[in-house]
Amino acid sequence: MGLMGMDTANIPVDYWLPRTDAERKAVHKQLERLLASPLFANSKRYPALLRYVVEESLQGRTENLKERTLGIEVFKRESDYDTNADPVVRVTAGEVRKRLAQYYYEPGHQFEVHIELPSGSYAPVYRIPDPQSKTPSEQPQLYPDGSENRDAQSAAVMALPAPIESANQSATQKREALRIWLAAAVVFVVLGVVAGYVIFERNRIPNQEYVNEFWGPIVSSPDTALLCLGDRASWDTARAAQGFGGESPTNPTVDQYLGREDNVFMNDVLTLNRLATTLQGLGKKYRIKNSSETDLSDLRSGPAILIGGNNNTWTMRVTAPLRFSFAMDSEGGRIIDKKNPTQKNWNVPLSTPYRQLGEDYGIVARLKDPTTDRVVVIAAGLGAQGTASAGEMLSNPDYLKSLLSRAPADWQNKNMEAVIKTEVVNAEPGPPRVLAIDFW
Repeated sequence: MGLMGMDTANIPVDYWLPRTDAERKAVHKQLERLLASPLFANSKRYPALLRYVVEESLQGRTENLKERTLGIEVFKRESDYDTNADPVVRVTAGEVRKRLAQYYYEPGHQFEVHIELPSGSYAPVYRIPDPQSKTPSEQPQLYPDGSENRDAQSAAVMALPAPIESANQSATQKREALRIWLAAAVVFVVLGVVAGYVIFERNRIPNQEYVNEFWGPIVSSPDTALLCLGDRASWDTARAAQGFGGESPTNPTVDQYLGREDNVFMNDVLTLNRLATTLQGLGKKYRIKNSSETDLSDLRSGPAILIGGNNNTWTMRVTAPLRFSFAMDSEGGRIIDKKNPTQKNWNVPLSTPYRQLGEDYGIVARLKDPTTDRVVVIAAGLGAQGTASAGEMLSNPDYLKSLLSRAPADWQNKNMEAVIKTEVVNAEPGPPRVLAIDFW
């Protein structure tokens, strides 16, 4: 059934069904606003999917909002492509959901028309803010199609149902809602890892042997692997001594950005998704815990993958005695090279405006931890982009080849640690590049 013919009794009361040309024009305007934001503007896949599902829904063609149809129309797959082997629609939709949530969480967007993509569906829904919660001079102009229609348009806006979440929602309630969303995001990642995707594809991917050999010690262990995520509690512990705190402004610094739990988790979840998909494709079972909830017995129970740098206390402990390690002070975060202590370039000043950050650094490693006698893999950055880039390095066969192409002949039986760099544009990381590497 098309959107125009949908029974409104089946639509949740806090959602809005645009019916008139003016209302659909308002949704189109909001779509363009979303696609112009840095969360979408620097990607090709995410805007393509969001634009397609919104435009099809507004035209009443909801029958086209199926996974196979989206794969064919948006991502140009063949008509008989295997949706199980190629989950491009599901993966992209999951990222679109996260970016929409982040956009509307940011200050200044709460009174815009909300476009949402519910979990488990590719049909967008729409929500309009309560105009009663702002003064007339502050209200956004939803229908800018002529002064002669303003009275009718205002009446239409006033008649629309208000969202459940009001503009006066307290910061505590917002944080609680965010925690719920983050938990759901982690669940989504775990459930969204498609069994068989890499199994079907890996023999056709160039350089897959590097993936098999790098992850070999993790996969060959009979014990379940642990994915240990950095979290806000670990970051707060690390930063407490520096006296940083307070509310994050609209244009936060790197330090203030990392202090916001939604942004820290967003990049950790991206890295988790990549590494969990890799393990799944190699047939390895795993479990997930936050670093603040992980104890020594967890790390002794099987191989571990540590995600995050300064926001993961276990990463800090494991890397502390190694050649490359993390350090942090009131000036910012940096990576130390114990064999070259004069090296000062691998740093991220915490005072840098987040959107102006031009580069980030990280550590990738695989070693047998002498404390636990277990194999540990590390994907950690000084900042959020460094962690995401480290995860990309360890999950992409081509990047792993660049990491290991100059390794000694018997590197598979050695410990290794490397420093990577990523160029950052509008808060999005570019490809990882190896700066230094050590084997022992």
